[in-house]
Amino acid sequence: MKNLLKILTIIAMISVLLISACTSNTNNKDDEISDIDKEIEALQKELQKQQETNNDVVKENKTAEKETPKKEIKEELATESTADVKDIPIKKLTAKETDLVNLKLNAVDEDKDKLTYTFSKPLDANGKWQTKYGDEGEYLITITASDGKLKTEQKLLLVIEKKNVAPEIKSLSDIRATEGDTIRIKAEVSDINRDDIKVTYTLPVDSNGVWATDYKSSGTYKIIVKASDGVLESSEELTLTVEDKNALPIVENIEDVVIDEGETVNIKPKVTDLDGDKVVTTISDPIGNDGAWTTGYTDHGTYSVTVVANDGKGTLTKTVKITVRDVNRPPQILDISLG
Repeated sequence: MKNLLKILTIIAMISVLLISACTSNTNNKDDEISDIDKEIEALQKELQKQQETNNDVVKENKTAEKETPKKEIKEELATESTADVKDIPIKKLTAKETDLVNLKLNAVDEDKDKLTYTFSKPLDANGKWQTKYGDEGEYLITITASDGKLKTEQKLLLVIEKKNVAPEIKSLSDIRATEGDTIRIKAEVSDINRDDIKVTYTLPVDSNGVWATDYKSSGTYKIIVKASDGVLESSEELTLTVEDKNALPIVENIEDVVIDEGETVNIKPKVTDLDGDKVVTTISDPIGNDGAWTTGYTDHGTYSVTVVANDGKGTLTKTVKITVRDVNRPPQILDISLG
């Protein structure tokens, strides 16, 4: 089309030049007529050259058509690998962890060709997947149906929902301890969903499962250990037995004594018992259980006095050294009579 317009333009220009030559003043000089003739001659040569170029293009097109048979064009169309299909909406399927995913396809082929299918991972070649705990998430699956010549693909959004399971507490063993021991309970817990687990303990142990017993802690205790993932909770129970360990009475406020004859010794021990047991206290002679002794002028010497505290389970004995110093007194005239 462009070549035709170019040819018509050249013809029009020649016509204009011829008309100009005919209508020019007869008084023009011969050299002006000669210039017009030259321009016409150049335009004619350009027109001839353009015509030859158009003829060559036509010949090349005809040759190309002869060299490409229609049969080969049909074969090229027939070997197209992928079907020209419209976009298909992505379907969504939902399953839970530990479910067996087994896709069932409903496909038809108008040519009655045998169809084969392929599935992208995590599905296997048969469109199956045995899920497990921890597989929660969304998976974009590509399903391909092929008749051997053409293929059709469809996307599938497979959603695996979490299947929550309560945390597991490893079996706990009963505990035996003695008063004064420190109890430490460390439960071993696990969660198949890999959730964060919070472990709690009931009294008398603290929130970390620790208890420093004392001499009043004897007894039997039921301790419950709980493990929670924030939604589900599991628990285990153990028995804690704290055996009595007798604490001997504590005797204070006694020390060795040094006095002179004629003075009074006072021993007043301070006795306590961590178990809260009743304590009986005895003091040996010459002090006595009342804890007081008034010395005489013949009592000089050193004495060892024992203080014994008995809580009914055991005794504590302490010894006190009493030193009575001699005091010399002047003679006394008791009576005068005639001899």
